[in-house]
Amino acid sequence: MASVLFSPIALRGLTLDNRIVVSPMCQYISDDGSANDWHLMHLGSFSLGAAGLVMTEATNVNAVGRISHKCAGLYSDANEAALKRVIDFCRKFGVAKLGIQLGHADARARRSRRRRAASRSSPRRAPGKRWRLRPFRMPRTGTCRAPSPRPNSTRPRPTMCPRCSAPCASATT
Repeated sequence: MASVLFSPIALRGLTLDNRIVVSPMCQYISDDGSANDWHLMHLGSFSLGAAGLVMTEATNVNAVGRISHKCAGLYSDANEAALKRVIDFCRKFGVAKLGIQLGHADARARRSRRRRAASRSSPRRAPGKRWRLRPFRMPRTGTCRAPSPRPNSTRPRPTMCPRCSAPCASATT
């Protein structure tokens, strides 16, 4: 009986040659969020192997949401150009398909003073102000959760629950 591990698999519009996947591994070695020669060697060597899919490390979509200042990012043109160099190499010489894990550390992104001072790419904020990069609060109304905008939000208040079409509690306040 042939091994299922080495048989092709189709995932929506993507067909992998086999079911071996290299999972994302945080390297904490990026230069201001940009991929460097280490990423070229690391991801390039995996893409040359027998894996069907190679995933990049958790790549942050915002400089504020990084766990450390050495985390990979995709929030500037320099980050995009550096990652493109790695991806182009993997596509030219490798056989594996490539994937990316997008990430944002949210509450874990709060850094110590030393890390904050070392991170030159993070935007500065006013003293005493905290970043608010969260979705709407979701208070319970009946059996489902209806969206409720934050108090100072410029978005219009919803009038109907998108899940059950019941009137939203936030529309009446």
